[in-house]
Amino acid sequence: MRYQTQRLAYPYFVVALLLFPLQVLLGLWLAANYFLTMPQGLVDVFPFATARAIHTNLLVLWLLLGFMGQRVLGQYDLALISAETTPGRLLFVEENIRHTARALDVPLAPFRTWIALHETTHAFEFEAHPWLRPYLAERLEKQVSMLSDDASSMGRDTLAAIGAALRGEGRRDDQHWMERLMSDEQRRLFRETQAVMSLLEGFGDHVMDEVGRDLVPGVERISARFHGRREQRTPFERAMLRITGMDLKMEQYRKGEVFVAEIERLAGAAALRRLWDGPETLPTPEEIEGPAGWVRRMGLGGGGVS
Repeated sequence: MRYQTQRLAYPYFVVALLLFPLQVLLGLWLAANYFLTMPQGLVDVFPFATARAIHTNLLVLWLLLGFMGQRVLGQYDLALISAETTPGRLLFVEENIRHTARALDVPLAPFRTWIALHETTHAFEFEAHPWLRPYLAERLEKQVSMLSDDASSMGRDTLAAIGAALRGEGRRDDQHWMERLMSDEQRRLFRETQAVMSLLEGFGDHVMDEVGRDLVPGVERISARFHGRREQRTPFERAMLRITGMDLKMEQYRKGEVFVAEIERLAGAAALRRLWDGPETLPTPEEIEGPAGWVRRMGLGGGGVS
């Protein structure tokens, strides 16, 4: 294989390829059950309702794998919840990058460099600031622990609540459907983590455009087309993003980029360095929505660091 990411993605493609024949076999079994009289002993072993449920679930999983697999362009791969603090790896999905460049009608080489700027910014965020990894890991471990405890007691009521949340019943404008399934403590941790992730993604977007002006030919056109593509989703894409929670990722990009740009406007480019001083200088969820609050808390004035 030519690229390391191809080797890493190999198990993914094996699973996706196996799911397809399994769906076909189950479809044939369901058709045989429907049109033919099957021996009762065989039907008792693998009932029609069971086969139909498995067939449907495999179809959903197959669609999710395909939908999510084609949207990843690059990643700074870092195991946050791990006993080993090994450095992360920069990974790029070359075929997805090529396909996206063609779809946007932008030159491949500058587009590839532009994407690399975003991912190398993530490497800078974590490797140059050793406190960030344990800070995020602690919050993720708490969330996983609390969710595991809840999952062990999941029943019909919980599944019904998930369905109601996805349909938007009882929705508040500031709540994602996932939040409506959380306790107050889970929701607090979730929003704190979202605020940090918004900063990480927004800072990455800020750097890829600002540094890109010197390194990437035609960066304004590339950025405009790429961000325009984020906003132009089909109803199917929007539904899939919401079901998988990937809409939160899109929201992180949007809010984070606005936050970083506003900090630079209010307090100057040097103020952006203060964001990485330590956990106490990270923005709160409220400050992500209102960057002026962070500027006041840091004691920064217009035009630069005080």
